Amino acid sequence: MPALNFVAADDGLEEDPKLLTLARLLREPRSTAFWYVMRWQRLILQKGNHLSGALPKSYTAEDIATFLDFKGDPRRLIDAMKRQGYLVFKKGRGFCYPAWGDTTTGRYACRREEERLRKETERRNRRSANAGRSSDVLGLSADERPEGPRTVDGQSTGRKQGSTEDLPPDPPPGGGGLDR
Repeated sequence: MPALNFVAADDGLEEDPKLLTLARLLREPRSTAFWYVMRWQRLILQKGNHLSGALPKSYTAEDIATFLDFKGDPRRLIDAMKRQGYLVFKKGRGFCYPAWGDTTTGRYACRREEERLRKETERRNRRSANAGRSSDVLGLSADERPEGPRTVDGQSTGRKQGSTEDLPPDPPPGGGGLDR
């Protein structure tokens, strides 16, 4: 699925003690710490798994710090975000947001995926109910009917479509010669 273009701040995130402690640990203003958390969610949506909140295991602390526009030592950012529960590193799996499903962005991403799967199932069921026919086809096509195409009310048009297309027209009755 293409990445979502939506990140939502949870209500009260600006005053959340975890965020305030993150700001203190990084020696940054609260607004900057808030920005880091929002950019972290955005990175997951753009490059990671929007359902689990995980980044590909090839991502490094430096990659995350660069995306979040962090100017200090990347390890300091990662350690502070780990300590506050915004980020974890799982050996062999990489970085992820442990409470991703509890964020507004994570819930929205999951709900959107469920809706996509539901619609896909509906479309598949509709296609199988139509047995491959388009809803605007009235019956057998001219290719499937030996007597040729029919009008809407089922009457034959009297032509076999495609049988004389490459031949010249029949001569008129009476020989078609010129009378002199």
